[in-house]
Amino acid sequence: MKIPIFSALKKRRGATENKDRMTGSKRACHSNYNGCILQKGVYTFAPTNVSHFVEQPYCDIWDTAYFTKQYTFLEPHPALAEYIQYYWILDLRAGPTSQQATTFQELLVPTINTTLVFNLGTAFSIDAAGREAYRCHHSVLLGYHTMPLVYRHSAGNFLIGVKFKPATLSRWFGVKPVEIKEAVLAASELFPSGRQIEEWLYAAPNNQAIRHYLDQVFLAYVPTLPKRNDRYISQFFNDRILEGAHYQFKKVAGLLYLTPRTLDRYFSAYFTITPKQCLKILRFRKAAAIYKETGYKADWTALGYSDFSHFCKDWKAFLPAGAESKDLC
Repeated sequence: MKIPIFSALKKRRGATENKDRMTGSKRACHSNYNGCILQKGVYTFAPTNVSHFVEQPYCDIWDTAYFTKQYTFLEPHPALAEYIQYYWILDLRAGPTSQQATTFQELLVPTINTTLVFNLGTAFSIDAAGREAYRCHHSVLLGYHTMPLVYRHSAGNFLIGVKFKPATLSRWFGVKPVEIKEAVLAASELFPSGRQIEEWLYAAPNNQAIRHYLDQVFLAYVPTLPKRNDRYISQFFNDRILEGAHYQFKKVAGLLYLTPRTLDRYFSAYFTITPKQCLKILRFRKAAAIYKETGYKADWTALGYSDFSHFCKDWKAFLPAGAESKDLC
């Protein structure tokens, strides 16, 4: 399968500017790293299967019985909170026990987030539309996707991921929206020094060191003065605004003090889908997590649905046949 590339990435900031910013960022991070002290407190590491700091409910894992014991989630530096949702680690190098299968399936619910996956172990595959779409031997970037994807893992996989918040790649690198929709991209196009990053991550002694190093890498890209439009897009995905507007586009625009037409224009600079399509995906992800906890008795109108049957239509549209709420996490 031919891998799309980022033509826009070739127009990134100058090498000198990036080098200076990276050096300064490293010094700032190092000064705060002694004892893991941050500006607003102490680093706290989320143990395996704890994702309390994730803003939106985590509802991607399909093989719940196995994967919830394998994932570790790490919170990024506070200065990255607007751009990165969390870091994650999946280490299957120990292999399954004799009672477990040798391959594992993970369903990715449609999402507006993009994910950078550093592949430090054996290859894993990504299935789309019921067939293997890509065999990942190297690190990749997964664009936002409006239909479910399936990861297939096996013993020997060692993956470290960075889950970016919506529009981060466009804001940092000027990536065109069409380049990251439904796409699997070579990570080397985003980070030419990706091999060095992989080597360092592989040699990191613990999760604390992994998070500190990833913070150093990404703090260099945080703009000193974000654009006005960027702020509106960031607020568009704020949980309180979405819930207050019941995931209705006109109400979201009103809470942002924008006309629907203006918000739509801002949105089109970062995505190829419409704001209404985006809200539909966000609404479903939220509702799917609540449905797992409360069943059909959830407050569907608060989630922007007319009733339970309305939610069921989205369930059939966004998930493969046979999907059950118990399989989500």
